[in-house]
Amino acid sequence: MSLIRSRWFLNSGMNLLGGASAALVSFVLPPILARSLPPLEFSLWNLSLQIVAYLALFGSGIHLATAKFIAQSGDSLDRQRTASAAFLMAGIGVLIAGVAVAGIAWFYPSLFPGVPEGLVAAFRSSVVWVGGSAALQLFALVPLGIFVGCQQNAAYVSAQVLARAMTLGCVWYAAARHGGLNALTATYAATSFLVVPLAYGALARVHPSQVRALWRRPELARFKELLGYCGGFLIWTVATLLVNSVDLILVGRMDLNAVPAYSLALALITVLAGVIHAVVSPMLPVVSNLHSTAEGRRQLPALLNRATFWCSLACQCVLLGFLVLGRPFLKLYAGPYSDPAFPLLFVLLIATLLRHACYPYAIFLLGASLHHRAISSSLVEGFVNLGASLFLGYRYGAMGVAYGTLIGVLASQVVCFLRTFPQTRELVPSTASYLYHGLGKSILPLSPVYLAIGIWFLSRVIFQSP
Repeated sequence: MSLIRSRWFLNSGMNLLGGASAALVSFVLPPILARSLPPLEFSLWNLSLQIVAYLALFGSGIHLATAKFIAQSGDSLDRQRTASAAFLMAGIGVLIAGVAVAGIAWFYPSLFPGVPEGLVAAFRSSVVWVGGSAALQLFALVPLGIFVGCQQNAAYVSAQVLARAMTLGCVWYAAARHGGLNALTATYAATSFLVVPLAYGALARVHPSQVRALWRRPELARFKELLGYCGGFLIWTVATLLVNSVDLILVGRMDLNAVPAYSLALALITVLAGVIHAVVSPMLPVVSNLHSTAEGRRQLPALLNRATFWCSLACQCVLLGFLVLGRPFLKLYAGPYSDPAFPLLFVLLIATLLRHACYPYAIFLLGASLHHRAISSSLVEGFVNLGASLFLGYRYGAMGVAYGTLIGVLASQVVCFLRTFPQTRELVPSTASYLYHGLGKSILPLSPVYLAIGIWFLSRVIFQSP
């Protein structure tokens, strides 16, 4: 267990470094562009970036499947078979994504009636730049999966950090030179793509045999195995898109002027989710290794409880910190958009923390190849979120869309407790025990804080003199 813990800390640390670089880009660029672009062009910038999430469908689960099969194999030749099959999958995904970009660029602007005719051409060009770069970046999923499976996250993270540093620096420079929408999206797309050659360069240095294996004829059996694993994950990805990416598009269609405030709130949520993913995701190869032996499988429930405890505790600390520092921080970050962004951020933050308190469970499902049993909760969240956001959005605007996200999370958690946990007794032998040891105990260290907040609320609101 000490070896597991040391590897997890090492890879989590490296993932945090990579996550910090992504967080820096997601955190720093929006306020810079919000101050340098006119409000309408800033809205189009954010709507263009939503294309990246949808193109991720065509590479859904490739890096996770590659990491899992490599982590479970100690044979070098078997790992090479996995690499060649994954490279073929990535190539197919790039081709399909390229065709999709052309179609999206043509039809996407028509979704937003508030876009002036004079900006439609620039909007289409931005979609082509961002979409084309995102499609080609699907190739980077292969070295990512190989490094994660070998628990050598540092090699890939170094490529990520360098590419993101160049992206941030170049886009910042272009914004300072008063570049327009097309110049900024072209700069962003070109520098983001650099992660692909940098990742393969790192793979060639660390695992030259894996690079040579990429060009060999893949085995059909291994390709089908990877495809089967990715098939279950694809449904997760679709559900995630219904939660994370459709919302901003709905806001843009209902009220284009509300996109800047909603996108700034969403940028902060993306940073927070990325940090949680970076810390927890290195557990995937560890879980895969443990699940491959009878003794390791017996350790998984206790390990899941501990991981959930710390993740839930961290989520609660973030929420309490936001209650104290959220408004003054947002004044500095969002500038003129801070007032409309604050209530949106508060609702989205609660939804995100509720979802990610149990994020270790999702990683354990992937590591144990049980993710297909959680399809129902993922689909419920996606479709409830979509339906609630549409219904409330047309009545209350961007705030209604945010509440739709929260309703979707609550519906997903109910389905997870009632249906998904009973179907995965390998990980959760007792739902009540998981709720107590994983979630309930995390409330105890912060109970004095909750008590103080309750007393303050009673004194200021209920018992306040008229």
